Amino acid sequence: MQSDRWRELKELERRRLEAAERGEPDPADREPEASVASAPPPAGPPPVVPPSPPRVAEAPLALPAGVELSSPGKRIAATVLDGVLFVLTLVVGWVVWSLIVYTRGQTPAKGLLGMRTVTIAEDGAVVETAYGRMLLREWPLKWLCSFFFLWVVSGILILSDRRRQGLWDKVVSTTVVDDPHGSLH
Repeated sequence: MQSDRWRELKELERRRLEAAERGEPDPADREPEASVASAPPPAGPPPVVPPSPPRVAEAPLALPAGVELSSPGKRIAATVLDGVLFVLTLVVGWVVWSLIVYTRGQTPAKGLLGMRTVTIAEDGAVVETAYGRMLLREWPLKWLCSFFFLWVVSGILILSDRRRQGLWDKVVSTTVVDDPHGSLH
């Protein structure tokens, strides 16, 4: 391989000398046509790139009659009300109350405002949120988001997301709905 390169350089030098004798421009200043042509052919066929998987759209939510997604304003009101109840019940009352109403997919404020947290199945159907999922959503996830100021990201998601899901909702596949008549319980 090195001897081929040496020959190419010698040939280029020879052409430069001949061009200089004839008064022509230096061939090194022109496009290197010969060196492109002398490049070795690529080894083997070009690599096959697998196609990217098709993007699957989210299934539309299948909400029962009389149930609709909670508005961002109502979700904010429930968060504020939960904070007020937390203080008024001296924390312990709120914790006990929460542990009872989590079985219905609610926090104390959501219960008072006719709201409910529901789990979104893969086909878009909504089902009751299990106690463990509700506990995970409300305690470690929301508290971590509060601690790391991710509540701003969650607020933006709730305002812009089609399903009005906050960050903690996306992690556990839940959303909040208005269920004033208890249709889901």
